[in-house]
Amino acid sequence: MRNILTIAQNMRKLAQTLPREVGEIIVNNTLDNFKNESLDGIKWTPRKDNSSDGERTGRRGLLIKTGQLRRSIRVIRVGNNSVVVGSEVPYAKVQNQGGVTHPTITEKSRNYFWAMYAKTKNVKWKRMALTEKTNFTVNIPARPFLKITPTLKKKIEIFVADKIRNAIR
Repeated sequence: MRNILTIAQNMRKLAQTLPREVGEIIVNNTLDNFKNESLDGIKWTPRKDNSSDGERTGRRGLLIKTGQLRRSIRVIRVGNNSVVVGSEVPYAKVQNQGGVTHPTITEKSRNYFWAMYAKTKNVKWKRMALTEKTNFTVNIPARPFLKITPTLKKKIEIFVADKIRNAIR
């Protein structure tokens, strides 16, 4: 067994590094959620009609179009006894928790709808391009990717216990 000063020194170092390490565990777990399209084994709600992105839909995962949301998950802030993991992408919260959005229909979006109609021949795109509305109401189902689940909590507890055990040996 080490002397008490060495243990105290190891514990101080651990207190400095542990929040960031726990944050990285959370980030990696969140990235796994994207890969598995689920949270703790509970699958995300599938796309409504599998046509949200034309021919590419079958090849890309849920919540993945450009990959910006997935790439944005990171340790945002580390405190003395805390860590904040999240995303600064504006739509991250509604994708994680679900909700209603009201996107504005612009000339650019109408051009996109026409292009998608030409590509897919799906009448939905034509209706969207021809609508007189200036806004849509879109219900986004919750697809939780960033949440401390019981499984993740247990993983963190085991990690922290191992680190403490190693610090006092």
